[in-house]
Amino acid sequence: MENVEPKKPEDILDLIYEKNTNVLDEFQKHFSDEICDFVLYFSEAHEKFKELDGLVGNTTNEQKIAVALLLFVMLDNLFVSVKLFILGYQLPSGNLMRQVLEGIALYSLCSLKDEIIIKKKKW
Repeated sequence: MENVEPKKPEDILDLIYEKNTNVLDEFQKHFSDEICDFVLYFSEAHEKFKELDGLVGNTTNEQKIAVALLLFVMLDNLFVSVKLFILGYQLPSGNLMRQVLEGIALYSLCSLKDEIIIKKKKW
């Protein structure tokens, strides 16, 4: 940001649309196989999500709807996290990956066959 002049909107716009081509090229040079693996696994996971979403599409069961929504958010966060990591933004990528892991934990809890009942404490 040291080269950005706040009085020049075009400089700020250039920073927003900054392309990290050298970072991308280096990452691709060293990890192209891993990127391809991620793409294949992510595509498969998205197909499974579409199957689940189709199963809960007409339900009124809020727990089942929550499971599908959590899975969608988890997949979206995973994709954005990997994209940010490849672009060289490790901290935001790590924060999103943490949210993915929290989503997996919550997804596992909500996907129980039994209905989750939260009892209110009597004070």
